[in-house]
Amino acid sequence: MLDGVFFAGLTWVNNRSELRQKLDVNFDEAVTDLALLAQLWLEKGGKFPKDVSGAFSFIVFDPRHNEVAIYRDHFGIVPLYYCQQPGQLTCGTDLRAVLHLSGLPVKANTKRLADFIVGEEIDKEQTAFAELKRLPGAHRLSFDVQAPEEVCVPQRYWALPLPAEIPLKDAPNALRTHLENACLACIDPPGRLGTMLSGGLDSSSLTALVAHALSDQGRPALPALSFGYPGRPYDESAYFNELNSHSHTHPELISVSHPPDLAELPSIVDEQMDVFLAYGLQKSRAIYHAGRGCGLTYLVDGHGGDEVISHGYGHLIELATTRRWYALISATRGAASVHGASFGGLYLLLIGRYGGLSKRNLVRRMILRVAHILQRNKKKTSSIFDASALLASTVTSTNALDEETRYDSERANNADASEPENREKTEHRKILQAPLMEHAFEVLHRAACAADILPVYPFYDRQFVEFCLSLPSEAKLRNGTTRWVLREGLKDILPEKIRTRKTKADFNAEFEASVRNHVSSNDAPFYSGTEAFVDIDVARRLEQSIRDTPQSDVAELRAYWRVLVLREWLTALNQWRKLQESGELI
Repeated sequence: MLDGVFFAGLTWVNNRSELRQKLDVNFDEAVTDLALLAQLWLEKGGKFPKDVSGAFSFIVFDPRHNEVAIYRDHFGIVPLYYCQQPGQLTCGTDLRAVLHLSGLPVKANTKRLADFIVGEEIDKEQTAFAELKRLPGAHRLSFDVQAPEEVCVPQRYWALPLPAEIPLKDAPNALRTHLENACLACIDPPGRLGTMLSGGLDSSSLTALVAHALSDQGRPALPALSFGYPGRPYDESAYFNELNSHSHTHPELISVSHPPDLAELPSIVDEQMDVFLAYGLQKSRAIYHAGRGCGLTYLVDGHGGDEVISHGYGHLIELATTRRWYALISATRGAASVHGASFGGLYLLLIGRYGGLSKRNLVRRMILRVAHILQRNKKKTSSIFDASALLASTVTSTNALDEETRYDSERANNADASEPENREKTEHRKILQAPLMEHAFEVLHRAACAADILPVYPFYDRQFVEFCLSLPSEAKLRNGTTRWVLREGLKDILPEKIRTRKTKADFNAEFEASVRNHVSSNDAPFYSGTEAFVDIDVARRLEQSIRDTPQSDVAELRAYWRVLVLREWLTALNQWRKLQESGELI
């Protein structure tokens, strides 16, 4: 409580030094981030978020005005759930706690489960539980204690801007400065800090910057947690060993000899409670628990680097739309190399879709046909599984899921091509605001908290995100090099082996091994108990296809995994109901 106002929340402030100066707080005082936000709220009221860069779920009860206000940070990094019932508002960062305290009936939200089966994250407000909602990022909610019957409606308090573009020549040094500031915020709080280090550009960049800052301050080496896959094609030890040999780090190797066991899913479902589109979650959980075993309390996570800095793929469309064919060649070659895609297939696809030919043009049709053949040959798959076919007819008929565009990802993600000069910038912002981004943060938060770890995301420092949106397209994808601005800005701190790396580790083989191991070791149908949501005939054919096909389409494998998760979630739902009835949900 401060000045008669009650505050609660989970907070991580990136610009705490700036706020301390603004609020005239002595740096020697032990003032928590929550206390900083409380003081800022007393000064600014509901406008306080514009001064904050960080992650927070923040709850205020002001008896002077009989008002409860809840706020979720700009990008939805920290979850905030709520439900409104006659005469009361229940809210919190934990699903289980909100369900327990509210007494809300534990029943399924069919529409969200349908989205999950298809593999889509569409709505920022729904959870897997009917009537239990999420507060979207950059939103606030007010509850009038004297008029509790009034329906609470989330109100947006901030929108991600499209700032003016900076000159290309200034971009690398400016990015370095902004990212250094975001990393410095990680080493201020009490507690022991570590980092999640793969051999990729994102985690290596953050690890190098944080380790460098610790070295400058004469502090102990940064614990760097890495997965080792001896003998596997996706082992990245050659890369993270290179970084560790050049940085002020203390390596902590987690050796992985077997693919994740899907028999562990029931315990993960119980931990998550909501459904989760996170095919690699078992490995994230392993690194959180390993970090806690090392005595760490915070882990620097490179999650979001691809989205925040952007590979600049929207620039490909800009080049194709303006018919700069020669420049498009090198840009397409660089983009294709990152994901192992067909250069020819991608190049022709861009020409066919965005080169200005009419939809009925015969040449356009031929170009697109050849493009699809080249892409299919590169992927070495015969078909792409349509997961929407898994939905039971009763689900589609009762939830309006048969709308033509609901699961049409291509149409939903197709921005207006009438402004080719802004295509990359608008695509960049759209990705940053996609519902899947908030969903990922929630999933990681629940898994990390279960291990008593708080993940921190320097790439999602608000000031850094806004800066990245000011980058010109050529800074992101330049001369065939993706994310050129990051590679150029950190060239004196990253080993060349990592800085110039253009490939990414492909863990599809590991995921396929997990699914196939489960299929071969279980005689019972993986879809048992899902009949109310899943078309059993389609699910049966899916399982048989995985059994019979030497190499499955990744879309099939993921669909199998989602139905399996759904089965475990529905089983857990019955148990949660019993626990709630006995008052033992928490």
